[in-house]
Amino acid sequence: VAQLWGGRHEQLPPEVWVERPAQKVETVQEKMEDGTTSTRRVTRMVTKTSPVPLDSTRIDVAFDLDPRRKGLLWYATWGAEYQARYRVHNPDDIVRTLGLRVPFPSAEAIYDGFRIRFDGQDLSFQGDLATDASARVSLPPGAEGEIEVSYRTRGLGPWTYSFGTAGVSRIRDFELTIKTDFKDVDFPAGTLSPTTLGTEGPGRRLTWTFESLVTGQRI
Repeated sequence: VAQLWGGRHEQLPPEVWVERPAQKVETVQEKMEDGTTSTRRVTRMVTKTSPVPLDSTRIDVAFDLDPRRKGLLWYATWGAEYQARYRVHNPDDIVRTLGLRVPFPSAEAIYDGFRIRFDGQDLSFQGDLATDASARVSLPPGAEGEIEVSYRTRGLGPWTYSFGTAGVSRIRDFELTIKTDFKDVDFPAGTLSPTTLGTEGPGRRLTWTFESLVTGQRI
């Protein structure tokens, strides 16, 4: 069923980094015509990268339960619409290029209408599309910008939002809202309960809001 419809999803935040040019000095050995070896130092330009934290996160996810039957069994398959906005800034006092990588939550899924935008402009993306999409943008000195990620997908069983790949992560100005068309929602061990939990129409509205959080748990 997962191969036909889509499996479990684990969404990660985008990775963002700033690119800075730097000089690298290397020692090069060359063999001369007389058989001796000459050593000289060569300076070349390289690009160094440093991670840039997310200043704020706003995520909206809407789930529609769409059970599928195979044989005599029913499976909890669903469709989802994902929309996220992440604020970042240029940490330097000169124009810099920021790189970003958006991980896909599952390799066994489709992503209809997948878009990455920066300050309202669509970005052309590349990277290893088996696992992620990447892009690069330019920001003026100290300027802020907003990364937007949106897509429609479908899956089976759990959906998880993780703050990092492993260990403890620091999160600032975070809000995630989930709307469902069903009322039965579960919070497995090792996950955070919502800040607010209410009823909206036939389903639920769940919100996680954190001003400043350090955690190794997930949503």
